[in-house]
Amino acid sequence: MNDKYLLKLLRYFIIFVIFSIILIGVFFTKEKIPWILGTLFGSVNAIILFLDLKRTMELAVEMEPKRAESYAFSKYMFRFLLTAIIIYVSIKVKYFNVISTVLGLTSIKMAILLRGIIYRGKGDS
Repeated sequence: MNDKYLLKLLRYFIIFVIFSIILIGVFFTKEKIPWILGTLFGSVNAIILFLDLKRTMELAVEMEPKRAESYAFSKYMFRFLLTAIIIYVSIKVKYFNVISTVLGLTSIKMAILLRGIIYRGKGDS
């Protein structure tokens, strides 16, 4: 299976997961707007963090091993700190629901796992 097809398929899974999180909040919470904003806030940041991870891996592959290890670790700590800041902002700003922000931050991970579950054993994962 080619990379472009996998990326296109992953985009659909990410969109599906984000809309699922939003729909859950719309049906099961009283404050719908903070839920939606929190989901979008978390999801957009998850996509940014995922693209940063992609870029980090592309650059680290070209480096010598010691330098790549320290570079990857420093970028990991940066993404970890950024995630903590995102959650902190979500806690402090009343326009975001904290739970939906965290679910949004995990939306890419959920999409990847969902794709793996659906396509398990089909030979094209």
